[in-house]
Amino acid sequence: MDIGSLYKFYRKAAGISIDTRSIREGEMFFAIRGEHFDGNDYALKAIEAGALFAVADSERLKGKEGIIFVENALETLQELAAYHRKQIKGRVIAITGSNGKTTTKELCQAVLSSHFVAYSTAGNFNNHIGVPLTLLRITAEAHFAIIELGDNHPGEIAQLAEIVQPDFGVVTNVGLDHLEGFGSPQAVYTARQELFDHLASHGAAAFVHSDLDYLVGMSSEISTRITYGMNHQAQYGYELIAADPYVKLRSLAPFSFEIETHLIGRYNVPNLMMAISAGLYFGVPVQKIKSALESYIPSNNRSQVLDYYGNKLLLDAYNANPSNVEAAIENFADLKAGHKLLILGEMYELGSYAESEHRRIAELAASKNFDQVITVGEGYGPLAQELGFLHFSNALELKSWLRKNRPEGYWILVKGSRAVALEEMLN
Repeated sequence: MDIGSLYKFYRKAAGISIDTRSIREGEMFFAIRGEHFDGNDYALKAIEAGALFAVADSERLKGKEGIIFVENALETLQELAAYHRKQIKGRVIAITGSNGKTTTKELCQAVLSSHFVAYSTAGNFNNHIGVPLTLLRITAEAHFAIIELGDNHPGEIAQLAEIVQPDFGVVTNVGLDHLEGFGSPQAVYTARQELFDHLASHGAAAFVHSDLDYLVGMSSEISTRITYGMNHQAQYGYELIAADPYVKLRSLAPFSFEIETHLIGRYNVPNLMMAISAGLYFGVPVQKIKSALESYIPSNNRSQVLDYYGNKLLLDAYNANPSNVEAAIENFADLKAGHKLLILGEMYELGSYAESEHRRIAELAASKNFDQVITVGEGYGPLAQELGFLHFSNALELKSWLRKNRPEGYWILVKGSRAVALEEMLN
């Protein structure tokens, strides 16, 4: 079946699903294959559950009622999303980077949706499956779609950009993420370049954090660049007022105003600058920008400030790589507080860099004179005794210890990879 004919079926459906556990009446089911599952095994169940159609690629389902047979269900989903993208009249903004892309996406969504109809990636649906599903959620009335692009191997951003065809793009930064998949820091840099290359070759525009010289260089081939930063050359200029712990920021140009946020850490400043700049560029009134960002409350284990048995807990345990852990430690060290406890969870997907990067981060933590450092996970295990840290194999062991040895009157930073599940200590 050609993609134009399949699109007519999509237009009749109430939405797209790849999971029979949450499918709704009238949706279109795609039988996606995974490493440990085959969606074709659930295609007929999807029909029974109320799916209007099921797109499948197993020969055994050919000719079954409600089944649309294709050669490859995943590739068809991607092609359908690319076809739908061409029908979207609103402007599409693609966001990628090593750190901060989800927060930047959420802040941009908050700002733009205060004045326009704006869609954005749900959660972290930012891969080869999540991006097509996000695009296929976007309806005709949308003025903006803010799409997060994630990757863990070379070429993935280029592939996603071909599907998304962004009008605008931003690379938040380049750091040491997913080194296991990329193989080297240089490969990470090259992967981030993929979005800028796409923008340049398609005549699209880029928002560029001009305080980072390497981003200015990487985006040099793009004809339209909207710059933001704290340097005098930026089109949208800013000044940091405070970050102890909450970020307070002043916009200098083209309008002067202040924003007091619920975001902690200097590392969130570039995310805020991007969101403000996008709002100003696209004509969102200043008061709406202020209201949207001042009312934004972090969630989902990202830069949350919580009360914890008489302590203030900074929970930032959704993601961890050497770049963002380093930034979090430096920010925590600068925090004007009395007693400080740092809890570090293992960093994943570092490949051959795992040992050296865990040592580098552990030694940085040891140099900051925190009252106590606790490490969790195998990556820090060999270093804990050497550096005088308290160490646990997993989050449940930490939780058990904390029940018996609850600190009082501390600021506590919790930072680690999602797989370590450090939030378990709160339960």
